[in-house]
Amino acid sequence: SNYHYQIDPSAHGVYDRLIIQGFVKDMLQAKPICDIPYHIIVIENADHLTLEAQQSLRRTLEKHIDNCRFIFIISQESTLIEPLMSRCIQLRLSAPNYDQIESILQDICKKEKINYQLPQLKQIAQYSQRNLNNAINLLQYINIYSPDILNKNEPIDFKSIVEIDNYLHS
Repeated sequence: SNYHYQIDPSAHGVYDRLIIQGFVKDMLQAKPICDIPYHIIVIENADHLTLEAQQSLRRTLEKHIDNCRFIFIISQESTLIEPLMSRCIQLRLSAPNYDQIESILQDICKKEKINYQLPQLKQIAQYSQRNLNNAINLLQYINIYSPDILNKNEPIDFKSIVEIDNYLHS
């Protein structure tokens, strides 16, 4: 987006504290994007950050409150330290319903020019159990390894797809 920066430092393991500190320092040296008076930094998987990285973020929040705003995306509240949670406004969002997932999958298929049948996307949405990431990954996997499955108007055998996936990643 033109309005925020996004980072997932949890993927860097024990170096996540250094990644966050360097990223925030670099962002604050530049002018904010657009006409808003502060930088917006989105931190994905903040609940997977090390304790040191979370403590560093708490200090950073206090120090740069005048010119920086943070959005933490988490899956479990209990893994984020209380001093960090107390400085945030908490919003809880529910998982998308099956119709919303189907609509998103349709948009992806149209944009990527993927041929599909609507019943196939409904099956993918159901199989994903309201997990949008899993639905998108499954659509991508099927499109790469068995694109003809998306064009057939018959039940998808997810068990064989999972076995193929296990074989490819073993």
